[in-house]
Formats: sequence, C-alpha cells, structure tokens
Amino acid sequence: MGGTEILQPLQFITNCLTTVDGYPRTIFLLTDGAVDNTKEVLEFIKQNQKNQRVFSIGIGSGCSTELIKESARVGYGTYEFVGDDEDVNEKVIHLLKNSISPYITDFSLEFEDKSMVSYTVPNVESIGYVLPNQLIDFFVIFNEKAHNKKTWVKFRFYNGTKGQYEEIKASLNLPFAEQDDSLIKLGMYKFYKSLKNKTNGFDTYHPTDADLALS
Repeated sequence: MGGTEILQPLQFITNCLTTVDGYPRTIFLLTDGAVDNTKEVLEFIKQNQKNQRVFSIGIGSGCSTELIKESARVGYGTYEFVGDDEDVNEKVIHLLKNSISPYITDFSLEFEDKSMVSYTVPNVESIGYVLPNQLIDFFVIFNEKAHNKKTWVKFRFYNGTKGQYEEIKASLNLPFAEQDDSLIKLGMYKFYKSLKNKTNGFDTYHPTDADLALS
C-alpha cells in the first residue's frame, strides 16, 4: 500500500462494521511500505485487542518491520514477511490457520500469601498471548516465610475464544524446601499453552503437587 493511510481504515472497520457476539474480529493487514503514524496505529490496535485480532504481512524489502511485528504483537496475532521473489500463498495460509486457533491472554498470578513470594521470572503479566500446543515456563521465587508451608497459587487468564476470564487454582506443598541464604529454592510452575477444554477446543492441564514441587 506504500504511503496509504492505515489508521483510518482500521478505525472504520472497528467502529462501523458489526461483529458476531463471542467471536473477535480478525483483521489481515498487508503493506509494502511504511507509515508516518506507526505509534498511533499500534496504540489503536492495542486499545481494541480484546475485540479484534490483527495478522500482518509485510511485502517486499520496503515494508516497515516495526509496524508488521508490533501490530501483530499488540493485536494478539502473528506476522509474516514476503520477499520480492517469494510466493505469498503459503504464508497467507499459515496466517489463516493461526487466525482460527484458540488463544488466551491477559495473564495474572494470585497468591494466598504474597509475602512468601519474592518475585516471579518472567513476570507473567508481560506475556502477550499464547496459542495451543506451546509451553510457558516461569519460576516462583519463595522466601524463608514459605518454609514448611502449604499454600495455593491462582493463575488467571482471558479466554479470547469464549470471551471471558477463567482461572486455575493449584495447591502448593512446600515441606521439603531447603533454605539457601534468603531464598527457599526455585519452585517451578509449568503451564501449557494448550489450555483447552472440551467445549472450545482447549484441554485444561491441572497441575498437581508433584508438578509444583520444589526442585
């Protein structure tokens, strides 16, 4: 599209075209150039990320890498680049498959007693979104207050397919933690991106005390 305005078409699609309840709108953004208002475009996409997803394709060597990558990131989509001599069909098919995949986003952790937790690595709130059949690893760093304690961790997320927030509550049993200076040891919580259930294509992985045991 070269110098074609991108923000105005996005605003028209968002504000003037209706959607089906429970189904986020899917937008495919194709461009072979750059725009002067990349920041404004990305902010608009981010403001509407709960109601619509953006999948971006950059065509040729003159497209804006920032616009393509960031529009997909803040729009909970994916992106592809197509070289001057490449066939666009295969990459479009890949984006189409991703666009109909379930996704979850807006993650948060809640602790029964937050004073027992020093920090988590990485910060789960920094995770953008996840698609099925992929893995998230993060670590919970407990302090000495967690020694020989039982507690729980609640993992909350937004299910974009169902249009609602859901949560998983897991029990933690920390009787064998070994104190190492000011830290107990790393507790590893594995949460699969294949969070699914029988009604929407997601199987839910229910962590056990063994999964959450300190290592």
